Order: sequence, then C-alpha cells, then structure tokens
Amino acid sequence: DRYLASVSIRRDASSVFGPDNKYGNFPSASLGWIVSREDFLKSNSIVSNLKLRASYGFTGNKDVRISSNQINSYPYLSLLGPSTYVVNGNITTGYNPLNLANSELKWERLREINLGVDFGLLKNKITGSVDVYKRNSDQLLLNNPVSYTTGFSNALVNLGEVQNSGVEFELRTRNISNENFKWSSTLIASHNKNELLNFGDSDGQIQNVDDKRAS
Repeated sequence: DRYLASVSIRRDASSVFGPDNKYGNFPSASLGWIVSREDFLKSNSIVSNLKLRASYGFTGNKDVRISSNQINSYPYLSLLGPSTYVVNGNITTGYNPLNLANSELKWERLREINLGVDFGLLKNKITGSVDVYKRNSDQLLLNNPVSYTTGFSNALVNLGEVQNSGVEFELRTRNISNENFKWSSTLIASHNKNELLNFGDSDGQIQNVDDKRAS
C-alpha cells in the first residue's frame, strides 16, 4: 500500500506499413510512492496525503492522411488510380500513379516522461497535484517535397519531430461543507510549450501532430 509499480508493453500491427515495419512495440512503466503512509508521516496533523509518481513510456500512431489526394491505405506501395485520356479523338480510361512508394514507412513514435506529486492537507480540506512532463513525437509521417522529375511534388516519409513540455498545477479546497451549504473551489494553471524540431522542407506543415498527452 506504499510502493506502486506498473509495467506494460503494446505490440501493434497495421497493414498501412510494409512487411518489414508492420509491427510496433511500445513499452511503458510507472512508479509511485505514497509517502504519507510511512511511519514518519502517518500521524502528521497537516499532511493528510502525499504521493510521488513517475512514468516513462512510448505510444504509437499509424494514421496516414495525404492532403493532396486523400490516400489512406497502403501508402508504402505504388498505387494507381483511374483517369481518362483522349486518344485519337476518343475518351479512353487508363490508370496513372498516385504516389511514390516508400517501403520504409513505419509507426510514428511518441515518447513521454512524466513526474508528479499528489497532496492533501488538513484532513484533505486542501488537495491538489503538480505534473511536469516532456514528450517527443518523432518519426512523424510527413509529406516532404521531392523533385518534380519524379512526377510528384511530395512524398510521404517518417521525418517530422515535435517536442511538447510543460507544468500543470491543480488546487482544490473544501471551504464550507455542512448539511445546508457546500462551497468548494478549484484552481487550475498550466504552462505548456510546443516546439517544432524537424519538418524537413515542408514549410512547417506536419501531418497528424496529436496534442493529446500519453498517460
């Protein structure tokens, strides 16, 4: 009831990627220490609850969206699409390439470390938490410009990288609590920073930058 630990691993597969990169492994681990249950704090009249926690782990993303032609499936292959041409004055249906094949496409990877403190004071009349986190999202699926001699203006690659970091604070108080009247307050404050570390030659346009934090 004092020392907590959790370890997990995900192994996901998707046909979006080629045979060599179809699978992605995403481990994570977390630790917790409920300090208030230690002998030196058990009888403390001010500190009702104190918990320290830390987590580190990976998650993945496989969503592929190419804004120019809305291709969503099998982008690692060279895909063809129907088109019409005029041959000898007649309209003829044919097929033309839709994308540049890239057999090395793989999962986007989100790596996050989180440090936190949960606290309760004065028989939990005052409670709150402080979280500090840093997350790097790399190998992002990015439409990077290529030479027009290829017949295309861009190609999908794992190139983008974004870093999110910040501090989040929450404070809750029970000001009045009786049968006739209850009054509580909550204060939330945060400072977050998002930095684009790598976007190749794409003028800063990165596909699928997920602002949700990993837990």
